[in-house]
Amino acid sequence: MIHHALTLADARNLLAKFAPEDSFEANLNMALSLINSFTGWRGLRKTIDDLTPYVTDGVLQLPPEYRALVAARSGIFPIPIFTHESEYSQGGPGVLDAGTSVGMLTDLGFDYSTPGEGDQPQLVRSYKVLSSLPYGLAGIVRWNAPLVVDETDLVIPSNLLVLRDALLAIEYENQGDVERANACTERARARLIDEFAEDTIGVSNTFDPGFQAVGLEPLSSHIP
Repeated sequence: MIHHALTLADARNLLAKFAPEDSFEANLNMALSLINSFTGWRGLRKTIDDLTPYVTDGVLQLPPEYRALVAARSGIFPIPIFTHESEYSQGGPGVLDAGTSVGMLTDLGFDYSTPGEGDQPQLVRSYKVLSSLPYGLAGIVRWNAPLVVDETDLVIPSNLLVLRDALLAIEYENQGDVERANACTERARARLIDEFAEDTIGVSNTFDPGFQAVGLEPLSSHIP
């Protein structure tokens, strides 16, 4: 599928009939917030090469624009991410102090950041770092598509069918038609997930440690 940049002005022009004129921007931002909540959509991801500036006293606190840490590594070594509940589960490691080096992270969920003077607290995702991070910390994060304010702001995603369905979901919900709102929500979600599946045909989510490309040593030789 071909994607084109879509601004708020473009969206207003192309999708105007799916939201009231006097509340189009507000409805579109509600639609984008709805899309941000779709956990099955893997499109909003980026790699951050150095997360260590966000680690304080053994706790990683993501900037508010990032929704979750999807994968992490220190150097070439992957660091598994577990739920906080794993520390309380049978066979789990037990409750550990932040900074304890057992080679893992635990997801502490969302909490409010400690603001600087004059700043407002923001809801952020935190992780307990249970690793010495000998080679720093890098990771893949899921980020929230920004809301739009100015006419030149980019609308993400730019898929018009998804945006149409999400706008209809918001409008039906405002009218109290829960059945139609839910149907449009599910249709928007399905379109996004199908689009991602189509874009990643032939891409594997696993890696064979025995794989060897020309000029490279086998990966297994680097893992102690």
